[in-house]
This record gives sequence, structure tokens and C-alpha cells, in this order.
Amino acid sequence: MTLPIIPRSMDAICLDHVVPTATGSHIVNAAPSSLATDGLLGEALALPAVPGYTNVSFGRGMRDAFALTDQYLRGIPPEAMDRIVERPLAGTPMSLDELAARADLMRLPVEIPVARLRATPATAIDLHRVLHFDAQGRLTARDGAAIVRVVPAEPRTPDPYATTAPDVRAAALRGGYPSARIVPVEEDRVQLGLPPALVAHTHGDALQGARPLHVSDLPSAPVSVASYGDLLAHIAAGPAAHALVEVRTAVPSGSDVRTAVPSGFEARTPAVSGSDVRTPAVSGSEARAASTTGANVRVPGTTEPEVFLAVHDAAGVAFLDPGTGRAALFPAAPDLIRVAALPGEMTVAERLLDLSAGGVATLPIQRPAGVVAHRTFGPSGLRAVDVLGPVPPKIVNVVSSAAEAIGQSVIVVGPQPRTGPSRRDLLRAEKMLFQHLQNGPAPIVLDYGGAGPKLADIARRWGAPVMRQSLGGGLDLARAWTGAGPDGSVAGPPFTEINADTLKAIGDRQRVPASVRTDPKLAAYLAMTLEDPAAVREALADAGTLKTLRAGIDALPADPQLFAAHTALLDLADRQSPLLDVAIDYLGETRGGQVSTLPAVHTVLNLEPEARSGALDDLKSITMGTLDDGAGRAILDAIQLRLNGAEAAAVERAVHAHSVYLPHGGRADFIRRLGAWKREMPEHGAVFDEVAVYVTTCP
Repeated sequence: MTLPIIPRSMDAICLDHVVPTATGSHIVNAAPSSLATDGLLGEALALPAVPGYTNVSFGRGMRDAFALTDQYLRGIPPEAMDRIVERPLAGTPMSLDELAARADLMRLPVEIPVARLRATPATAIDLHRVLHFDAQGRLTARDGAAIVRVVPAEPRTPDPYATTAPDVRAAALRGGYPSARIVPVEEDRVQLGLPPALVAHTHGDALQGARPLHVSDLPSAPVSVASYGDLLAHIAAGPAAHALVEVRTAVPSGSDVRTAVPSGFEARTPAVSGSDVRTPAVSGSEARAASTTGANVRVPGTTEPEVFLAVHDAAGVAFLDPGTGRAALFPAAPDLIRVAALPGEMTVAERLLDLSAGGVATLPIQRPAGVVAHRTFGPSGLRAVDVLGPVPPKIVNVVSSAAEAIGQSVIVVGPQPRTGPSRRDLLRAEKMLFQHLQNGPAPIVLDYGGAGPKLADIARRWGAPVMRQSLGGGLDLARAWTGAGPDGSVAGPPFTEINADTLKAIGDRQRVPASVRTDPKLAAYLAMTLEDPAAVREALADAGTLKTLRAGIDALPADPQLFAAHTALLDLADRQSPLLDVAIDYLGETRGGQVSTLPAVHTVLNLEPEARSGALDDLKSITMGTLDDGAGRAILDAIQLRLNGAEAAAVERAVHAHSVYLPHGGRADFIRRLGAWKREMPEHGAVFDEVAVYVTTCP
């Protein structure tokens, strides 16, 4: 493909400043009559070709005439700019730091022969910005390299083909695209190899519906490489093939890492010994939670590993992130890079299916009571449209068709009669978000019930986009719908209908933060519904392993109540507490979403005062989460407060604060239960009488 480097705007720079050469252009700041005196021109004319790239060199004074030089470069089409490399002339030795400064000034890659590289005791630049080539211009490792190149910290064309037509992208790929691309695209992320739009053009269909990759997918004995330049050289040097790439990034000890804490809650200190928060994904590594809101928590160590698929084929070298369905975005400054070749010849689509069938197990979705899967699709049915609350069938059917077309899950939250979504519905929606994020990109959260800021806050903590109806209601789809990205930014103007294009515009799949994913074994435990005592007992039989992963719960950006019951049960099992059986029996009473009859109270009140208070705390934790047994929690809290000597007003407030869980029609059952406890435990009769009064007078 021939790419012009003459500016498309003919008045961008006088063309008598541009001298064509056999391998590119030489830019001068002089009248044509003085070219004969430009001693650098002969050197520019003799520059060797760089396969896939166009040379640009500058005559004397051009770097000082920066405005003119920048004007020339801004006039070059992005597709051509992506293949331009500056070749400094005059043979002056330069250090890596000087090359980096020049690259940052011009916002162009800069390269020189290694023979001209001036050694320095130390270098300040990030070595992940450095590429090496052999004498023929092929990527190679640092040892034995003939040419060294440094890429700019801020490129001119992060995605040069983002707005081009498919035929232009196809033409760019004909004959293979240059592999030597290290392009910063975010504050802490870089893109390698094929530009994102060319990745989408070549591999987009194969990526749809693929599951995220995990460190356990790596074959044995991966090879470590020192930098992104060496990684590109390693992949490009071999035959056409596939490989998995693992990257990890250290967080300096004592650095501030933002951990997601819901608005209105206190930041929690992880309940583990010492100050380290161990992430469950890799033993010995530390968790780093990322969020746009929340409290700062110091979390030293290493982030959860990220794994991507490297593809070397006729199009060039590409790095894919099946979890987002896009080109991979690598951490800007990794501390560990490992690569492992994958055996067998197969297409990218076949490779992704093969990886989905083996390696780390996907998380089977477990839906709490009240959540209905309207439609499932994708690999193993792991994508779905999940519905909470009453939503018109017309809305659900249209959303389901659009979601399946783009291969992305949607969680639709509808209103309760005469109210918005309940607290329980919001917790259930959050639990569905957690589960879907373990298997793929963040689902789109569709707010049909007017949940507003509460649901938006949940989605923001987990990095999920939100779509909500902004005008009107009823069955009319031709209303205004607005969307917001995970950061709260509005995704374009209001939409008048729901279809695949509008869902894609709002929910275009982003990189999922490592903080929302956890060890598969722990994820399966947290996904478990708690209404089935047999399943709970089976899961807790492996409490020893789960205990080692316990800190992973605190690292998640979850509402503190979401996994409170799972955490309490795990702690009871770890302590081998006799209360565990009582707690599991309590869960059996909640099956089907029915309010518990609090069978555990009799056992707990027979304990010594100190043990009794701790046991009541455990039971209150178990009432939380998607069970959301607010009535049971109110009565347990009231009993605990009274036994601990709290004033009557405090006990009354504890019950009345849960009035929504104690409707008038259901209070008789609790009053009868309190009366039965009075007969069974007369020593606490006055407490039960008082709590019964507050239940009766609940507003």
C-alpha cells in the first residue's frame, strides 16, 4: 500500500521545504537555491529503507523552526503518520534519554544506528518505549541489534484507522502491517502491534462472545521477556502462530490505591493479619482495586495478572483481549511479562473456542430469587438478558434481540408497584453484575424502573455502562433513552429507540478492571445462592481453601452488605463454630424468598453474654445480601441492643428503621414468634415483650 506523506492541506507548508528521497522526505528551512549547501541532504538521500515505514529527516534549523515542522506533520494523513519514523542526521551520538526527548518533542518515533548510541551510566526513560532492529530492519532483541528506536510518550495517531472505511483498512493490511508499534492510548495503558481499528477489522467477529483469559490458561514453562519491545520481537520472529501473554504490574509499597467504597459507607480494613491484601488470583500477589469514587486504601504488592492472546499471521502481529472483544490494552509499565506459545494450527475463532473449552472454568450464573433470564446466548449460554421486577414484554424482547446481536449481556431493572426498585432488587442487580463480569465484558444496566442515582452508583463501582429512560414511560419504545459510560460520561445525545447500534454506542465493551474479578473458586462461592442449605454445606466443606482467598472479598468494589452473609458463613466455618449449623438452618427457613422465622435465636440466647453478642452479629450479617431479611435483622438487632443495656428509644429506632420489611399484614407472625420465645425463655420475657410492642407500632 502506497501512503503519501505530502500534506493533504497544500497550504500547510510550502512544498519547496520538502525534498523527496528514495525512502521518504527531507524537510529543510531554506530556499531551494541553498540546498546545495545543506550538508545533510546527501546523508538523507542515502538513508536505507525501513520495511513498512517512511523516513523523515530534518535539515539544519528545522528543529528550531518547530511551528513550521509541526504544521507539516499535522497535515499528513493519520494512516501515513502511523508509518513515519524520524532519522536524525549528522552522525552525532545520542543517548536513549536524548532520543526520548526528541521523540516527545516531535511526537514521532526516532531511531538511530546502535553504533551512534551514546552509553550513559543510567537512563531516565521507560525501557518499554524502546525497540530494536537488525541490519535488515526486522524486530530483534537488544543483544546484537543494529538499530534502536524510541517511541513518543504521546503519539500523533493513537488509532489511525478509527474513522476509515472497511476497504481502506483492508488495503492497509494487504501484505502485512508493521509490527513495531508501542502506542500509549491512556494515562496508564499502551497498545501493541496492529492498531485497534485493524484488530476489529481482522478479528472482531472471532472476539464476539469469547470469555476472558486467565493466568491458568497459560501452558507450562512460559518464557519471560524484559520489555514490550522484546515481546514484539519474540512474537514477530517466530512463524505464524498464537501465544498467550501474561503481564503483571507492581504497586509500590505505601502508594495510594483507590479502592471502590460505595458512597455513604466507610472504607473497610481487610480482615486479615498484617497490612497486605492478598488477591486470590495469584498466590502471593496483592490486590489493587480501581475506581473513580471511594476511599484511598494503601495496598502494596502486585496487581492481578492480565492475560491476552497474541496472533502472528499475514496481517501482522495483533494482541487481543477476549474479555473486552477489542485490541488488548497493556499496563504502561509492567514488572513481569511472560509469553507462552500455543500448540496446533487453527484460526483465531477456533483458538478462542478451544481456550473457552479448557483452562480456567467459566462461572455458571446463579440467579437469586426474583431474577429471570429472559434470553441466554453466547458461549455456553453465559451471555444473558436478566430481568428484575416488572418490565413490559415489548421492551424485554427488543432489548434481548439487540443484546444478542452485539454479544453483550444486559441487566434490566424494573420498578416495584408504586415504588422504585427495592433495596433487595439493587443488591440482586449488583450480584448479577459481579457474576457477568467474571465471564466477560461488563453488561449494560438498563434502568427501566427509575432507580436513578442508586443504580448508577452500583454500575459505576463495577465499571458498567447504564441506559435509562429519560422521558415518558409505558410500552412506547420511541421515547428518549440516555446512556452513560462507566465513568458517568454521557454517551451521545438521547436515543429514540433501542437497537443493536444504540446498545453498542452505550455499552461498547471496555477493559474490565482487574479489581472486579477474583479467583474462580472464590467467585463460585460468592455466586452461590444461600437459600439451599445443602449447597451451602457442600461449598463450606472446602472452607480451608476459601479461607486463603478470604481477603479477595474485601478487594471487590461491592456494597458492604452484598457478600456479608457469605463472609460470615466462611468465618463461622473457619472457627468451626457450633453456630454454623444453626445459621445454615436459618438459611433453610428463607428458601423461596420467604422471611425467616429466626430459628437460631433460642440457641444463641443460651450462650454466655460475650459469645452471645458475637453470635448475634454473625446472624445479622447472614440476613444481609440478596436474602435481605430486614425483618429478621431488625428483631435480632433490637434483642441485642436490649440485652446490651441500650435505652428503649434506641431499640425502638432499630425496629422502626426496618419498617419497610414489616408490613402491617405480616407483623402477626413475628409477634406470635416473640410470644413463643417468651414462653420458651421466660428469663428474657421482658425483652421479647418490648420488641413486640415496637413491631406493632412500626410506622
